[in-house]
Amino acid sequence: MHEVVAQRYGAAASARLQHWQQQLQQWQSLATSTQLQRVNDLANQMQSLTDQALWGSNDYWATTAEFVGAGGGDCEDFSIAKFDALLQLGIAPQQLRLVYVKAEQLQEYHMVLAYYPKPDAIPLLLDNLNPAILSADKRPDLTPVFSFNAAQLWLNVNRFQSQSVGNINNFSQWQQLQHRDQPRLPKLQLPFAQGTVR
Repeated sequence: MHEVVAQRYGAAASARLQHWQQQLQQWQSLATSTQLQRVNDLANQMQSLTDQALWGSNDYWATTAEFVGAGGGDCEDFSIAKFDALLQLGIAPQQLRLVYVKAEQLQEYHMVLAYYPKPDAIPLLLDNLNPAILSADKRPDLTPVFSFNAAQLWLNVNRFQSQSVGNINNFSQWQQLQHRDQPRLPKLQLPFAQGTVR
């Protein structure tokens, strides 16, 4: 994968991906709360960019290699990379959900990653807009709409209750992401993609 990333994004991008992977290896034995914070901080060092600017598409979900290789992405890409990193650190898949929310102050839709310490707990939210990891009840600026993980899809009936509506198999963006094995070339060669390891 490093060779493919180096070919498509340059040597600095490959170094960035190597740094990402080394950090995850070093964090394997840390407490879960520390892993959450470090993954959130690591991902949030990347640039916030629109899909249109980066991929020439209105809605493109990048793999972790694409996100780290390109040096940035939009809210879905931040959340997917954090989801992937925490799975690699041994967090159980059922404890993680990608959550579409309405960012009330921005009046736009946004994605965050939720970590559930217990199935019925109020989740902790990892977000690229707010670097602090806070429980969902401490984020009145976000109104959840629906959430999903690699197996299931939920619709929110209110801020803190969601209802399962089945498996994720028909969610096309998620399926495309899961089946993409090679990084795509960004539309633009952005200057930060050639920068130093973040």
